Amino acid sequence: MIHLDLFNEDKPTLLVNLPVLQYGPVKTDAGQVRAILRGAEDVAAKPVGDVQTSPRIKEPAYELPNGESVVITTRKATPRPANIDGVLSNGVQS
Repeated sequence: MIHLDLFNEDKPTLLVNLPVLQYGPVKTDAGQVRAILRGAEDVAAKPVGDVQTSPRIKEPAYELPNGESVVITTRKATPRPANIDGVLSNGVQS
């Protein structure tokens, strides 16, 4: 569940570098097939609250300009909550 902060709407946005989203390779008789679903881009993510990723851990949730909601974490294997579109790891272990 995402907890919205109704009293503080002036939260700073976070500049996020989204990686290339690709599918494949898939082996076929003609060779390998790869598909780029979305190119890499920099977007401003708006914080929308915290989301429970496990019974004891909450992570910050963000909304992207295209309406997708993501969790950005420093943890390696974070499960994707049901109401979140994706989980991004920023590669820094705390």
